Amino acid sequence: MFRLTGLSLALLLSATSSLHAELPPGSYDNLRNQADEALIIQVESVQSQVRDEKREVTVVAKVLKVERSRAKLTKGNELTIKYEIFQGNAFAGPRQAKVLEQGEIYPAFLTGPDKPEDPFQLAAHGMSFTMTPEP
Repeated sequence: MFRLTGLSLALLLSATSSLHAELPPGSYDNLRNQADEALIIQVESVQSQVRDEKREVTVVAKVLKVERSRAKLTKGNELTIKYEIFQGNAFAGPRQAKVLEQGEIYPAFLTGPDKPEDPFQLAAHGMSFTMTPEP
């Protein structure tokens, strides 16, 4: 009996060590709906480097379509997006964004910069480059 309990506990701990805490259901949809910028972009360049336990990603993209833009972006504008991806095994928090691929086209839900020279930020964490609604 003790072995079964110990084994069960070990399996439970190993399974939960890879779990990630998510936002409540509907949160990503709300964040995308409230985003300052709702765009379709084409990635022109991607720079990615690891510092400590974070991957810093810088994307330069061209705007192909604008659904809404508080920054008054228009088709053909170029913008810079910066975000970080946690590299560790155990991450508690919202879904992580992926590293975008050069030449690919993505929807982008972003938060506009405070100053024109600042980069854009992700509005919906790891769901900032997808239009798929939550179940």
